[in-house]
Amino acid sequence: MGTHSGERQPKPWAKCREASLYSQACDSEIDLAERRHWSHMPRGTLHVTVQNIEDSEGDVLLACFDRAEAWMQTDQILIGERAPCPRNGQDVHFMITELPEGRYACCVLVDLNQNQKMDLNLVGYPTEAHGFSNEARGRIGPPSFEEAAFDHRGETRITISVR
Repeated sequence: MGTHSGERQPKPWAKCREASLYSQACDSEIDLAERRHWSHMPRGTLHVTVQNIEDSEGDVLLACFDRAEAWMQTDQILIGERAPCPRNGQDVHFMITELPEGRYACCVLVDLNQNQKMDLNLVGYPTEAHGFSNEARGRIGPPSFEEAAFDHRGETRITISVR
């Protein structure tokens, strides 16, 4: 389904039940063809480049959503991928193949302590680097699905810079 530069992690978070944004890896792969309304849709490849990752331990986590009602809901993550943080500040690249054309939004977390959730300080601000497709930023909290959404057609390339 998806690959990235580095070691392949075969378990997307598509069916996780944790309340945090990035929860424990799920036990089963999501089969994109299982969605009936996708069975006859044209498919393509989504390339996601994650930039501005500081040299650190931990993982880079990618979550993709296909509708506003699911946005930022851990049990509604359509595709979840993980890659180790690069050692020299290089970009991380994810490639998701056979993705039906449509509208999607993605978010990224640099999970320094590998607890698979966004850590917050005492006042509720994130303490780990994160970013969203379209370089969207929320005023208080995450941006909306529409702010982060992009159209995927054929071969699509997006870049997400983490802060």
